[in-house]
Amino acid sequence: MRNWVIWDGDCGFCAWSIDRLMARDRDHRLTPVTQQNCPNPPLTPELAAQAKTGVLLVDEQGRSWHGADAFLRARLMTKGGWWAAPLLWPPIIWLGRLVYGVVARNRSRISQRFFGGHECGMNYRQPPKI
Repeated sequence: MRNWVIWDGDCGFCAWSIDRLMARDRDHRLTPVTQQNCPNPPLTPELAAQAKTGVLLVDEQGRSWHGADAFLRARLMTKGGWWAAPLLWPPIIWLGRLVYGVVARNRSRISQRFFGGHECGMNYRQPPKI
């Protein structure tokens, strides 16, 4: 089993964010894949619905997180991600979820403004061969 990071492959901002995350994953603990190309499992129909509104993390035990929780937990698994742990504590995570929600709802505008409205050349489109 792997730690899957699943995101919307049609969003340039999402792809840029995942690229930054993967640059820190020097131990290769995360398996990035777009929700459009993710196998089932880990992407069940229920998780596929969530993947349309934010990043997902499905860990090796099959537990899943969405949005700010997913991103921060994935960041904890990367080099130098120690700072993400306190951001998962209430009430800080509540604010993080709020901010994440605002950004996620406006990601197409962000992507158009800063990324030309399209993907930005990510090479994590297909799941890696097992």
